[in-house]
Amino acid sequence: MMKQGIIITTHDSTMPFYIDLIRSLEGCPYPIVTKKNTVMDNGWEIGGLKLGSFLFDEFLYLHDTILIKNPSFIVDVFEREKHRSVSLFPKFNAYLGKYQSIHVRACELPDITTKAEAVHWETEFSKEYLKLCGPIVTMFPEIDAWRTSGVYREKHGRKNCVYENDSIVKYKGTWNRSMIK
Repeated sequence: MMKQGIIITTHDSTMPFYIDLIRSLEGCPYPIVTKKNTVMDNGWEIGGLKLGSFLFDEFLYLHDTILIKNPSFIVDVFEREKHRSVSLFPKFNAYLGKYQSIHVRACELPDITTKAEAVHWETEFSKEYLKLCGPIVTMFPEIDAWRTSGVYREKHGRKNCVYENDSIVKYKGTWNRSMIK
C-alpha cells in the first residue's frame, strides 16, 4: 500500500471536466488514480473511496468536476495535516477531502447504484466517518456546498452551480434533490 495519493472518480458523461482537472493537477507530486465509473459499474463516489482506502494509507478524494486553481493546498493537506482527516468543504460535503483509509474501511460502505443513493450516502457516510476520524481540519470553510451558491455557469454543455475561491472551483451539476432523475 502506498502512503499518500489522490483518487478521482469520473464517468464518460463528465470526461471534459476530468480532462480539465487532470490538466490543473499537472506537476502534482502525488500519485493520481482514477476510478472510471460506467453504466454497468457505477459505484459513484463511494466506489472511489473504497478504491482509495485499499491503495493508500491516506488519500485526497476529488470529483472530476473540480478545477484546481492553486495546487499548493494539496501539499498542505498531505504535509501540514499528516495523519489527520481534512475536509475541503465543511463536513466532507460532496465527499471532498483527505481521508484516513483505516477509518474509511471501518465505515459501512454500501454498493451505490443510483444518483439518489449517492446523494443520500453523501450525508450518511460523512456522519459515520466524522464519528470515527476524530478532529478534522476544514480547508475551505467559506465554501458551503450544502447550500446553493447562487452562481451559475454553463460549462461543457451543462448548467452548473459554481463554488469557487482562490484555490479551487467546484462545478456542481446537481444542486437540488429535485434534479435527481
